[in-house]
Amino acid sequence: MKKSLLIIGATVMAIATQTANAADDPYIESDGTSGISTGYRMKGTSRLEVDFALTEQTEQARIFGDDAGYETSLKTILYVSGGATHFAMTTGNGTSTTTRYKAGTDTGRHTAIIDLPNDKVQMFTGDTAVLDTTTGVSGGFAGKEANMPLPLFGRWGNAYASKFLTHAKARIYGVKIFESGVLMRNFVPCLKDGVACFKDLVGGGFIVGENVAAFTAGGDAPTYIDDAYVSTANNAVDGALYIDTGYKVSDRTAVALDYAFTVNAKDNLNPGYWSLFECSGGVRFRIDFNKYAGLRYTAGGNGEVTTLSSAFDVPDDDKDVRRTVFLDNLNASVGVVMSGYTNQTDTFTVNTASQPNGTTLKLASTAWGSDGYAAIKIYGCKIWEDGALVRDFVPYVENGIPGMRDRLTGAFIDGKDYSGGGNQLAYGGTITGERDAYLESNGTTGLNTGCKIKGTSRIEFDFALTEAEQTTLRIFGTDTQESVLMTWLGTDGSGYWRMVAKANSTEAGRYPPATPTKCDTARHTAIMSLDSANGGTYDYRFVTGSTTNTMTGTFTNVEDLEASMPLPIFARYGNAEGTSFHSYTATKARLYSLRIYESNALMHEFLPYGRDGVVGLYDTVTGEIISNGSSFTFGGMGQDHGQLKAYIKPGYSERVNHGSSVPLTAYAPGATSYRWLRDGQPIDGGTDGVLSVEWARGGTKTADGYVHTYQAIAVFNDFYGVSRESEPTEAATVTSVPFGMVISVK
Repeated sequence: MKKSLLIIGATVMAIATQTANAADDPYIESDGTSGISTGYRMKGTSRLEVDFALTEQTEQARIFGDDAGYETSLKTILYVSGGATHFAMTTGNGTSTTTRYKAGTDTGRHTAIIDLPNDKVQMFTGDTAVLDTTTGVSGGFAGKEANMPLPLFGRWGNAYASKFLTHAKARIYGVKIFESGVLMRNFVPCLKDGVACFKDLVGGGFIVGENVAAFTAGGDAPTYIDDAYVSTANNAVDGALYIDTGYKVSDRTAVALDYAFTVNAKDNLNPGYWSLFECSGGVRFRIDFNKYAGLRYTAGGNGEVTTLSSAFDVPDDDKDVRRTVFLDNLNASVGVVMSGYTNQTDTFTVNTASQPNGTTLKLASTAWGSDGYAAIKIYGCKIWEDGALVRDFVPYVENGIPGMRDRLTGAFIDGKDYSGGGNQLAYGGTITGERDAYLESNGTTGLNTGCKIKGTSRIEFDFALTEAEQTTLRIFGTDTQESVLMTWLGTDGSGYWRMVAKANSTEAGRYPPATPTKCDTARHTAIMSLDSANGGTYDYRFVTGSTTNTMTGTFTNVEDLEASMPLPIFARYGNAEGTSFHSYTATKARLYSLRIYESNALMHEFLPYGRDGVVGLYDTVTGEIISNGSSFTFGGMGQDHGQLKAYIKPGYSERVNHGSSVPLTAYAPGATSYRWLRDGQPIDGGTDGVLSVEWARGGTKTADGYVHTYQAIAVFNDFYGVSRESEPTEAATVTSVPFGMVISVK
């Protein structure tokens, strides 16, 4: 059972509603070899509440706080004292300290409260206040702020808040910190990518131990998704992946890299260091992690190398410990930030003659051959020039390719593979980007849509090539056997885009109108409208992001025309029967959607389909599925254009007799399961998308029977482990036919 706190004005009553069996409460347990920094510096207005239990009664073990002399301004400490016979809580304002004791120590669960604005110390065991005192340095905390962040499970072992001593073997169930009665931190135990840590439910961040292997999660600890990141590890310890920002630093540049090692760096550094970021030439600008010296930097353009080992002397296990390192030429400073606290800074001399004429800044990379490529998660990278932010790179997925997007310019950069293997960055967390579901062709054949284009048709084709070096490709349409009404998009034989429409061999227009445009792997939407209802005006648009290229032409007498061949995609036909495809026109591409209108009415909406071993396209209008063997794969996310959509297949029976049933089939691209509603209320069954509707009373009673409305909700489990749900589908109505009249004769 969880604990509750009752707050009445400025008075706090800790009411511990614990039971004898609280095994389900989540906790983080330390093995007594490490600590965790909260990153929070206590203030004179702070109230701290820590829910804990010792697992071993060890003399001088620190549950929280520091008393080694590094903290000189504001002390809040709980430790084991008196030969492990007392709990001791100490508060101090920089000039005076007071210690309060609870007689006896045990491995039971307690709540310790230090309320600085009211100079009050309390400890609760169950519902009993076992320590409750207001004696101390009254009023001595006003205006104070600690110079060191509050540690858990130990005290600080250095002045940089990066090492711990006097560790406690204990469990912590939660930490809350208030300022003037307002909740500022709410640290709850959790798992993040398998790592036991705390999540701040107020700020959303995570705090991780100095050595993550020293901590385990217990009870009903929830799992939270990490913040968005891209990883250079490439499923190997030191895979040669890196990111080239394309930016050349100067003597007035500053860079901050937010990162975490994907493995224990101490055991895996090859050949002896990993470069976190670097460029060379006009300005030497680098931070690396050395196997023997810890974090080092080279800065200022003068070639000096300085070691930050006093703060980071190679921890035993620093996997997943998130840090930000910054190097600032403008202010001649370098530093390290962990858990929101600046652990150490240093200064250097800037060579003002240095100009940005060297190599570009690279992340997880070095200029020293194949050595020094770091296996790290990258959460973000910021670059300033003359104090102004000029780049703000965040993890992003574009057209299925992981990389980083500059939030200022919109530019996208993907990963580089030093080995030349073409490997992509790994990625995870709450990453964003272009992640729509797609049907991908391997470039060996085409797919027959079964739809014949008419003079009233409009085609909207959302696609992206996966290989640009194709010279005779057909993205859709045919230009050989089709002689009545031809519409196609492909290349002109030299790898340039070409979009053509012809009626009875008369050409209306082609793309591009003037300067040819080379094919690329960006995502585009091609729109072709014959639009005979508008006086025979032919219109097409080729949309790339926010850019639209438009061209018009004029047909004559096309209103009643219909193509003799159904529209093919990914290749053109190889025979007049439409049963084979020309392999040399087969296209390596991804299709996100294909919509075909007639007189502005949607007649077909083809979306990627992948279920029960069948891969192809699903027509949301007709409910049909088209497929063509193993030449296509389904990928991407459970989305269509960022909108979570679900559909109920048309053609179901709208009436069900007593004792019978009718099936309803739902589909959404990428959905892993479905939930169903009847008359707005959840019902069981149909998790695989097919619901068997039985005869039932209730609903809306009409002369025809009982009318019920059914809706499906698609559940999407995306690549990052987050499940999401769509909006309910449009309602499908099913009428339960009445029995009729029954006469009983006795």
